Amino acid sequence: MIDYFKKKEITERAEDEILFEYVMEEMEKTEPIKGLWAKAIAHSEGNNDKAKSMYMQFRVQSIKDEFDAVRIIYNEMSKEKLFDTIKNGFKEQHQQFEIKKEEEIQKEENKYNKIGGWLILFAIFLILGVINNIKATSEFFNNDFAEYLTLVYLNNDLEIASNIDKLFYLHAFAVFFVLLFALSFFTKNYLTKKLAITYFIAKFIIVPLSIYLSLKTFPDQGIAKEEILLLFSLFWVIILLLYFIFSKRVKKTFKNDNDTSTGYIFIIPIAIVVILLFSYNSHIHEISSPYNLQNKAVEIADKSFEEKDYETAIKWYQNAVERGDGSSKFRLAYSYSTIKNYDKAIKYYLEYIEKEKYEGAMRNLALVYERKKESKNAQKWFKQAFDIYIEKARDGDKEAMKWLVLMYKYGEGIKKDLKKSNYWDKKQND
Repeated sequence: MIDYFKKKEITERAEDEILFEYVMEEMEKTEPIKGLWAKAIAHSEGNNDKAKSMYMQFRVQSIKDEFDAVRIIYNEMSKEKLFDTIKNGFKEQHQQFEIKKEEEIQKEENKYNKIGGWLILFAIFLILGVINNIKATSEFFNNDFAEYLTLVYLNNDLEIASNIDKLFYLHAFAVFFVLLFALSFFTKNYLTKKLAITYFIAKFIIVPLSIYLSLKTFPDQGIAKEEILLLFSLFWVIILLLYFIFSKRVKKTFKNDNDTSTGYIFIIPIAIVVILLFSYNSHIHEISSPYNLQNKAVEIADKSFEEKDYETAIKWYQNAVERGDGSSKFRLAYSYSTIKNYDKAIKYYLEYIEKEKYEGAMRNLALVYERKKESKNAQKWFKQAFDIYIEKARDGDKEAMKWLVLMYKYGEGIKKDLKKSNYWDKKQND
């Protein structure tokens, strides 16, 4: 180690000797450089010989500095080349240095002229983020969600409906921001860094709020796998936030300040979100319309009725009736009579008959009164039903003939008559 430093010192002395030789020759042929000479005098306390000595040291150092400035290792040059370079004031070397510097700047520009390094990986994640956000938002328009939302409105659960709206608006906001960020990123707009920092900070609000609203909207679901992944993603958000704040590549890559480009990166996300909001509000208006809710209630009730689940059928027929569907009163009354709630059955049969004058409802009402041991009312409605059936049967109505067979057979509102029962039985089969 000691030998190494000794050799280095000897080499440096040898290099300095060549430079001192040049300076001596220069002093013999030309006037000293005023600035260096003034400095030498200032350090020599007026001693002329000492001033010359100081001047030579300063001049040698200034030559060394010149070589350093143009990044030339002068100890590799021949003596003649070295002397010529100094005499010419390093003009050629300065020109070459500027050219080289320009090339390096251009090379640096080209390096950051395209998205590279860790930004490539981030670009992939950004594309996936756009797809996932759009996919998550599109789920508000699928059939399963429409079914769920219809039930929410049917049950008048306004709190859940409100949470669903908030959840959609949150997703729409996320779509806007991620699209804005993506367009800015891929056009290398100068706003990208600011948008990235804002987006990553917003993530710390969007993700927890989205999970909170999801849990309130779907309380039976619990925290789903997707939501756990969302929480885990916040760790990467911190890393990416720091990267975009401190990365040299980010600073040098995103410099496009084209006004037209900047305009488009805002217009496109705004247009897409406006379309999403308009579509969602139209979708909600359609789902929550009285006509749709009424039909859905009848559909659910009819299914339960066919499955003989009369308790459920009553719930949904009642819902449909409350929404203005008078035709559901017939099956609602029948369902009440099946579970032996005769008072409710009578109420809805009477309301239905008042509007529809349907003989089938009259006969069913008579049967309910009969079960309640109210013979007078039962006979009254059997008679009204019979009068309509007999008139229709004489006009050839097969359905009316079928019911006349039963009414004559059991004496419903009339005297029991098996001959007439058999007559109408034969007639309906002709």
